[in-house]
Amino acid sequence: IYRVARQREIRDVIDEMDFLNKEYGYSAFMWYDDEININPVRLKNLCEELKSRDYKHRGFVRSDILTKHPKMVEWLADAGFVEICFGAESGSNRILKVIKKNTTDAMNREAVRLIQSAGMKCKAFTMIGHPSETYEDVMMTKKFIQETRPNSYDITILTPYPGSKIYDNAIPSTKFTGYGFEYNGLYFNRPDFSKEQTFYKGTGIHPSITRTDKLTSQDIVKLKEEIKCTLT
Repeated sequence: IYRVARQREIRDVIDEMDFLNKEYGYSAFMWYDDEININPVRLKNLCEELKSRDYKHRGFVRSDILTKHPKMVEWLADAGFVEICFGAESGSNRILKVIKKNTTDAMNREAVRLIQSAGMKCKAFTMIGHPSETYEDVMMTKKFIQETRPNSYDITILTPYPGSKIYDNAIPSTKFTGYGFEYNGLYFNRPDFSKEQTFYKGTGIHPSITRTDKLTSQDIVKLKEEIKCTLT
């Protein structure tokens, strides 16, 4: 049930924003639904409604759908969106296939170009520590950020959580000491999240609970910090 996209009626969404504007003065909204553009017809109708309001928006989209329907950037810009974010995840086409992202590096590059050409800011979310990832794959992600120059970006460490396919479908492993589970070349522990803390992002340097065949957990943390420092 949690892997099926569910969308509210457009009228209900608009009414809720109007209520927040009238009662509390809110005129800027953050759309945390990264599938806002999963239905092109619905998105167009939503943007038409938003155009009649003087609200500003920041939201998440799917880059594969955006590049297949480039007119979406015009709809979003006209509706008052000032920043669009999307999960690029990796600059490596191999990794994008491994994680079944249904995108390519070329698609993600085009998404950055489309968003910025429409006058909106673009934020690209990336991760390292993907299943079977190598140093070369991580460098492709760094290259993606360097060459596309999104207005901002995020780089985090992949952390399997209960309910995710990686966590739920992992099998027991004894290949690496201290890592009890494996999923397609990603080795990790299963912390008791009711008692232990793990951090996939945030200020400061946090440890990684994962590793791959080619990258240790220390490598993953080091590469994340190096990329953050060199691209800041």
